[in-house]
Amino acid sequence: MGVDFRRIWVVFCSEYKKQLQNARFNSPEYVFRWNSWVPKKVGIVAWRAILERLPTRCSLSHRNIDVPSTLCPLCGDDQETAEHLFVTCGFAQHVWAGFGTMVQAPTGYVI
Repeated sequence: MGVDFRRIWVVFCSEYKKQLQNARFNSPEYVFRWNSWVPKKVGIVAWRAILERLPTRCSLSHRNIDVPSTLCPLCGDDQETAEHLFVTCGFAQHVWAGFGTMVQAPTGYVI
């Protein structure tokens, strides 16, 4: 007599998806347009980054989880937040620049 976790997982995931589809954020800071061409997992990471819900070193530290340092392990220049990780980190800027070159985006168009 065991619990069928696969069934629970399917129910959980379908309910989560339904909640995401029905979510309405009225505050301008939470407005995020879901693009159909973006894979859902990428959209969810972006959504969590906007809401500061990614497990960055700073957010883990704020939840009283022991982290060796809250500094960014990629550059060591600033606190590891979602904004720093994806936008202001020098390493991230090089990645975005490389991505922009790869897709031939106009200069300054990519983050």
